[in-house]
Formats: sequence, C-alpha cells, structure tokens
Amino acid sequence: MKKKTLYLNRTVIWMTMIGYISLMVLLLFMDWYLIGEYQRENREKSASVLKNYMDKTEEAMDSVGGILREVYLYDDDFTRLADDVKVYSQEKINKDKSKETLEFDCTYRLTQNLKNRMSTDEMLHGWYLFYRNFERNYYGVDLVHIKSTESRELGDSIKAAFSNGEEKARNWSVIKLGSGNLCMVVYYQKGSVTLFGSHSLENAEKSMEENLGKDVDVVFVQDGFALNKDELAQKLDLQGVTRDYTDVYSGRIKNKYVYGQRLKNTNLWIFMSTSYNIWSVMNLPQMLLLLAALISVFCVVGLLMFMKRQLVYPLRQLTETMNHIRQDVEYEIPERSFRFHELQEVNDTFEIMISEIEKQKLRTYEEIIEKQKATMQYLQLQLKPHFYLNGLKTLNALAMENKTDKMQELILSLSAHMRYLLQSERETISLKMELDFVENYVNLQKHVTGRLVECHIQMDEEVRSWIVPILCVQTFVENSIKYVKFGSMNALLSLDITASLLTTEDGRFLDLTVADNGQGYPENILEEINGDTLKGCKSVGINNIKRRCQIIYGEAAEYNFYNNGGAVSELILPEVKINESVDRG
Repeated sequence: MKKKTLYLNRTVIWMTMIGYISLMVLLLFMDWYLIGEYQRENREKSASVLKNYMDKTEEAMDSVGGILREVYLYDDDFTRLADDVKVYSQEKINKDKSKETLEFDCTYRLTQNLKNRMSTDEMLHGWYLFYRNFERNYYGVDLVHIKSTESRELGDSIKAAFSNGEEKARNWSVIKLGSGNLCMVVYYQKGSVTLFGSHSLENAEKSMEENLGKDVDVVFVQDGFALNKDELAQKLDLQGVTRDYTDVYSGRIKNKYVYGQRLKNTNLWIFMSTSYNIWSVMNLPQMLLLLAALISVFCVVGLLMFMKRQLVYPLRQLTETMNHIRQDVEYEIPERSFRFHELQEVNDTFEIMISEIEKQKLRTYEEIIEKQKATMQYLQLQLKPHFYLNGLKTLNALAMENKTDKMQELILSLSAHMRYLLQSERETISLKMELDFVENYVNLQKHVTGRLVECHIQMDEEVRSWIVPILCVQTFVENSIKYVKFGSMNALLSLDITASLLTTEDGRFLDLTVADNGQGYPENILEEINGDTLKGCKSVGINNIKRRCQIIYGEAAEYNFYNNGGAVSELILPEVKINESVDRG
C-alpha cells in the first residue's frame, strides 16, 4: 500500500495551529479555573467576615442578655428595689425617710455591681436602670464604644421608647442615635424597675473592612426600613431582600456583591456590600496570565506570517520550479535570496543541479540527433541499391537493343534521378521537388520499360513549399510500377497523386495520397503496413518511409493503406517550417 504523502507547508501551519490552540485552551481553562476559584474564595471570605461579625454580635447579645438575666433572677437589690420600694408622693417621702434610704442603698449596690460587670465583660457597652416607673434612673456606659455625648441621648431614647408602662417581651431592639450610630438594647423589668443593657454597633463597618482588607458598606435594615444609608439600601432594594429571604442572602445586585444575615431572635438584617470591579473578578497574576494569552495571539499571527514569508513561500517556489522542470517546460530560474541559511543552500544547490541537467539535456539531444541521422542514412541507403540495380538493368537492356538515343535520354534522366537519391545529408525536401522527381521517375520508367504509365498530380498551391521526407511519394509510385501486373504491355497504368491542405483544431496538415488502378495490396501486406512499423519485414520501402516519418514527426504523422479499385496509400503529415527542416538536415 502506497504511503500517503503530506504537504510540508500545510503540515507546518496545521501543526503550529494545533499546538498553539491546545496550549491556548489549556491556558484559558487554567485561567478560567483560577479566576473562578479567586471569585469563590472572595465570596466565601466576604461571607465568612459577615458571619464572624454576626457570630460575635450574637455572642455579645447572649453575654449581655445573660448579665441582665442574672441580675434579674439573683440580685437581691434588684428584687428589693422592685418589690419594697413603691412610688410615693412627695409628702409620703418626706415623712418616711427610711424608704428613701433603702432605695438609695439598693440602687447604689446595684449600680456598683453593674459597673463591675461592665468592666469585666467587653460585650456590655452600657446599662440603664430606671425605677419609680422611669421617674428616676442611673446609667453607665463604656466610653470606648458609646460617646459621652451620646450616653444621655441613648437614655432618653430608651425612656421614650419603653416608658409607656406596658409589659413587653424580653427581646432586642435597635436604637438609632442622632449621629447615626446604632445600639442594640435588651431589658428586664420587674415591678416599677427596668434594667437595660446595650451593645453598640458603631464599629461594624470598620471591623469588617479590617478583616476583609477592602472597603465595604454596611447597611442595617429592620422591619423593612433602612436604619442607615437609606439611598444605598433603596438602590440595592435591600428591603425587598428581607421580604424574600428568611435568614441569609448572598448575590450580586447591580455593581455590588451583597451579603446579608438576620440576627437571631430579631428582625434586624445586617448587609455588607463590596464593589464589583475588575479586581473583584481577578487578581493581578490572573490578569497578567490572561493578557499574556491575548498577546500570544498576536505573536502567533506574526509567527505564521513570518513562516509563510520565510519558509512556506520559498518552499512553494522551489516546488513550482521542480514542477516546471518535471513537465519539461523551459523555465528560467530567477535569482532568489532566503533569510534561512539552509533554504539558501538548497536553492543554490538546486540551481547547480538544474544547470547540470540542462547540459545533460543538450548532450542527450545531440546524441539523439546523431542517432537519428545515422538511422536516416541507413534507411536511405537501403533504398539506393534498389534503384541502382533497376537502372543498370534498364541500361543493359537498351544496350542490347542498341538504342543509343534512348540510352542517352535514359542516362540523363537516370543522372537526375541518381543525383536526387544521393542527397544523403538531407532528410526532408520540399513537396514540389519531390513531385518533380516523381514525374522524372515516371518518364524514366516509360523509356526503360516502354510501359504505358500516366501520372496525374493535383497539388494545392498552399502546400507546394511544404517540407516532406525525401522519397515519401516516389516509394509508393515505384511500388505501383513494380507490382501492378495487367497481363498485357498495352494496358495503361494510371497513377493519381493528390496533395491537399487539411485544417483542423490541432493545426494544418498535408494530406498526401497515391492511388493506382492495379490489383491493390494483398491482405497480408495490408495487415503488415497498417501495423507496427518495427515488426514489418516484407514491405521494406513502405516501412522505411513510416520509420523516417516517425523520426521526423513523432506521433503526429498518420498512415492509411487500403484498396479502392487499386492500391491507395495515404500519408497525413503535420506542417513543418523550413528552418526546422534545415536544422534537421
């Protein structure tokens, strides 16, 4: 099985593209994976920062609630203040000083206990003690988390929100101060005494920024209302998020990544949002990797163009040159200069080889021509002895009959005949000269044999100067005179010679026909002369003519031999220019 061949230029381009595309797919897949991992890690880190803050806040709520619950359940001063100290009128207080002293003692010990608890528990940022149904109060705040200017404002806000006298559930509420800071408060109430604990949410945004390492926006939403940054909350429709989700939210809204979580046992949602930009999609190494992939596209395009100009095109030029030479087309190799040293060496070596091939062709052509000339001379010499013998026989007959006049005329005709035959250096001659020679030959036969022979020649003017092989007509005329037998010397041998011009799509041709009125060709002779020239051995003259035509015209010459009231011999010869004939001679 023949091995399939490949084109080098196509193979180089395809292998380059396949290798590059494979590498690009690998790089893009790796970059896509890294970008996806980077975004996932960012989302997980952001969600983790919010969750950690929520866990700490809920831990603070549990801690503050635990302190207040412990006071509520186990502090005797709180109990006595709630059970024994009643609301008295001013007059009653003035009469009974022991009750006021008891109240003072209880509140003093209770406030000291709360101060101690606040100093030991960082989650308790402030406490407020109201008694006598919010007529009197004591408070203490951690100035690190609640400013002194905000402490009284916070107490007033608590009093305003919880002094309506109704028993309320012990849940957390959010108090918004004038500065925008938020405090979460929880209370325990017994009788006319209410104890509040607070935890400030002031540092929520700062805390998340420190843990996340980038700017964030923190929005608090309670019961469908934004407690801060109302414009941002409306833009992101955070109120709608609290309606659609129960506890946790994470997603992209417009140009923000938003993470939200509801504090347990409250209606308060805390949202953290970060900007969505190029740095939130990928980091610097990933961006550089993607940029390198894009730059490589231009590099590969440039590489392909360079390979086409410096490798593919030169190889194609060398291939085209070889195709021209293989098709035996005359082609002049142009001077070329290649960038690659190897290609330049191939081109230089190729030029040397072509030069040597051309020299070898010339030597081969010269040898072929010499061989053809030798063959032509050999074929002509095969004919010459035949005519010599016939002429000598005829002169001998005339000498025996003592016909000196006819001998003299015959000698002149025979001289012209022999002069024509002895042009051994010539392979071709004009059709006019060949037909003149035939007329002389026919007249010669009349004088020699006394046989009645008529020769009719029809020749188109366009073909008078056409070049034909020497003796190409005389051979057929001689065969007719020699082999046509009528049984009587008074029978007329008629020879018709026509030379006409044929014009076809392949060019102009000479249609040369010699016909007689004899018995025609025998069947075995017809089979031989219409067959292979090299195999013929009986009809020496006709086979010689065919061989000489094959040498001169190649496969362009055609032959046709048949019987039609006599033997008909037809040669169809292509047009040959005079200079071509001279060169061959």
